[in-house]
Amino acid sequence: MSRAVPFLAREYIESEADALLIGYGEKFGPVTKPPIPADDILNAYLRVALDFDDLPTVINVEMDVFGATWIERKQVIIDQSLDPTNHPERIGRYNFTVGHETGHWQLHRSYLLKNADQGTLFEEEQRPTVVCRTSEAKEPIEWQADFFSSCLLMPKAMLKKYWQAHRNQLGPITLGELRTVSSFHASASNSDDEILEAFVKPLAKEFAMSPIAMRIRLKPLDS
Repeated sequence: MSRAVPFLAREYIESEADALLIGYGEKFGPVTKPPIPADDILNAYLRVALDFDDLPTVINVEMDVFGATWIERKQVIIDQSLDPTNHPERIGRYNFTVGHETGHWQLHRSYLLKNADQGTLFEEEQRPTVVCRTSEAKEPIEWQADFFSSCLLMPKAMLKKYWQAHRNQLGPITLGELRTVSSFHASASNSDDEILEAFVKPLAKEFAMSPIAMRIRLKPLDS
């Protein structure tokens, strides 16, 4: 079940992500190039336990869930299908999910604790404070955590620097021109988003993100 949260402006969410990255850098050394160490920020800096498990079974939900956060016991569990050791091809989804759960921790922790359902301490510790379902991605609490993850793992200043170098290297950037680049194997059936994701795929790989996450993050920055 989704939970209501106060409105948070994009600028505020981005500033919170930037502040977290700065704080991590002050303790462990500044992060000057991608990829951003998502799991280390959550586990080593914020001291939140990060584990893998068969999450749908653990919390008795359907299969559209990749992460859950237990605020009271300072734990995040990521579904084992995203374990990058066993599934390196899903590193982008894994990193984004860790960033998303970090967003819940940073943005929503005090609010969710303040407004927790009444119950025994044992009950509160056993069930997740927040469960992240893909089917609820448009809910405000999930959108805020998604945007936080994008800002944390693809910081604006760093991303602009790499994006400019990426564009200079590959040349054409208009959709019409991109459709003529044979390396993308574009056809009339490919959507604009598919073409753009093919173009940013090398950049996404540098940031250990998925092409779709990179495309969405770049859209408001390409100016």
